Amino acid sequence: MNSVLQITIPCKPLSTNHIYGRSKFGVFLTKEAKDFKIMVKQIIGEKRLMFDESKHYVSVEMYVYLNNFFTKAGKINKKSGDFDNFKKLLIDSIFDHIGINDALVCDGLDRKRYGAKDQTVVILKLERLEGLAQV
Repeated sequence: MNSVLQITIPCKPLSTNHIYGRSKFGVFLTKEAKDFKIMVKQIIGEKRLMFDESKHYVSVEMYVYLNNFFTKAGKINKKSGDFDNFKKLLIDSIFDHIGINDALVCDGLDRKRYGAKDQTVVILKLERLEGLAQV
């Protein structure tokens, strides 16, 4: 256990457009979303943070690297994915597995960039609660 946890996932996160299905009984997680959660769990394994809710909050840095980031004309590809839609399942999958409520995330940095291959890097850091005081 430590105060920084880096997780590298060998693909881009699923968009919220692929997470949920609907039936006459309501909304459900798709098979694709369930498989993604299992993959994240396997990647994290036994890694954990030395989290103490009375002392810490969590900051998250998320870097999504995409092979299709640029078009042939050198512009940002509008079909590379809506960045805000990448976060939901990824963060839920990580925090469900490590046993910390994601409501305790108070700082975040998100970046979408070009990469030779699709890949996602998430860095979780424990921060001192004192850092949240209003100045």
